[in-house]
Amino acid sequence: MDTRNIGCIGVGTIGHSWATLFAIEGHNVAVYDVNQDLLKSAMERIQASAAFLAEKGLVAQKDAEAALERIRVANDMSDCVSGVDYVQESAFESYDIKKKIFSEVDRLNDSAVIATSSSGLLMTEIQKAAKKPERCIVAHPWNPPLLLKLVELVPGERTSAQTVQATYEFMEELGKTPVVVRKEVPGFIGNRLQAALWREALNLVNSGVASVEDVDRAC
Repeated sequence: MDTRNIGCIGVGTIGHSWATLFAIEGHNVAVYDVNQDLLKSAMERIQASAAFLAEKGLVAQKDAEAALERIRVANDMSDCVSGVDYVQESAFESYDIKKKIFSEVDRLNDSAVIATSSSGLLMTEIQKAAKKPERCIVAHPWNPPLLLKLVELVPGERTSAQTVQATYEFMEELGKTPVVVRKEVPGFIGNRLQAALWREALNLVNSGVASVEDVDRAC
């Protein structure tokens, strides 16, 4: 999949971090958000994230500065997604909102992979809003996606194998560690594993097996 140009919809905590990562890795990125306050401050937060990477020695200062040149604020949804190769949506966690976005992106761009950052909503439901549901997928990052490697890929019932493979390879190119959720379940993989550990930690403390502090140390 040629991912030279990327559209990021939603520039909150997750969205602006995705945008920074895409640009750091050499992609041209257009960002858009219906929340005008978030959109106005998007570049400030992206600049702060890039500066953090440079300050910690995770990227060279010149590379952080070059990345900022590859990001632009789009005027509207069409400006954000028209002609791009990949779309990462990171809007509010709501079926109504995400389905509206997917429907609009599907109308404005007929070839890009359309991914959502959802942490639990099912793609089978979201992709009902698209005329080409085969190119729709969940790409759920762990926060912040700029730093943490794990990303959970969750296809819906009508997502194509080609979309899964292309997204998987793209995530690897970004330096991510992708995993594929083969069957849609609430919480996907990581959150369910965390919940199991959390339940057992509570049980150990509640049963008098260990103190909170020692359970923390063991973890």
